[in-house]
Amino acid sequence: MAHQTPTAIGVAGSKLAPDNEPSFTVVRRSMKRDPSGKGIGGLGRDGVWRNFDSNRQVVDARGLSPAQIKQWLDRTPFEQAVEDAMRGVDGRTVPEEEMFHPDPSLLPVERPAEEKAESRRVIEQQKREYKERESAGILDDKSLCGRLVSDYDLNFTCDD
Repeated sequence: MAHQTPTAIGVAGSKLAPDNEPSFTVVRRSMKRDPSGKGIGGLGRDGVWRNFDSNRQVVDARGLSPAQIKQWLDRTPFEQAVEDAMRGVDGRTVPEEEMFHPDPSLLPVERPAEEKAESRRVIEQQKREYKERESAGILDDKSLCGRLVSDYDLNFTCDD
């Protein structure tokens, strides 16, 4: 199936990562998704965020910068193995053909129903906790959008 090349994102006034690149959130929201609503998205070990349809076919893909990768990882629980695997990864170097036709080892695996249910439960709990912190006025910089849960070190600085 043919796909269209993603267009560059540069919305005035949008949240930007270092070097005036769009934030991970802006990139992800601009991407095509499975119209059935049954697709998933995920970050590959190659630094490419891919949206898949329900049959695990790539709907859209974007190579992320190290700063954008960190923005995503900081929303997930810390795992040393993930930090080690992602250190030095720059998805912008991945050829377009590989973005849309990745090695099968990069495809997401189907999670058991129990694991999906637990993920939904955790997300709902985090939303409740965020609303409680927001109501109490006790949000800090690490609570931005209630999503930051770790601080990965991918060995880059915003001044690079």
